[in-house]
Amino acid sequence: AVRPAAPMEDRQGRPQLRVQAIGAKGLRSADFGITGGSSDPYCTFNIVGRPQQRHKTKTIKKCLEPVWDFEGLLSGCGEGDAVEFEVWDYDAVGADDLLGKAVLEYEDFAAFGFEGEVP
Repeated sequence: AVRPAAPMEDRQGRPQLRVQAIGAKGLRSADFGITGGSSDPYCTFNIVGRPQQRHKTKTIKKCLEPVWDFEGLLSGCGEGDAVEFEVWDYDAVGADDLLGKAVLEYEDFAAFGFEGEVP
């Protein structure tokens, strides 16, 4: 679940967006061991095309239903923009595994904010 709030402005008048990455449900197992499968998920989010503003939650070890309760501000979000969320499995060795991805269009939260789940 994510909760982007309605846009606001910083002191310079640039639009800002408060985004909350609450958690995820039903993640797939990306790590396999003696005790069965699990994942070590974390979430990233940014305005599409602006990876320099990417925010990252903490990693929750061995969990398929993580709760991050994380908040970050994105600057310069406006009409035509979208917020991209990615959920990754952390791997100590090798590359992290992408578990899922969702995009929330500006029009979906511009007027009244958004509180809910994104598939």
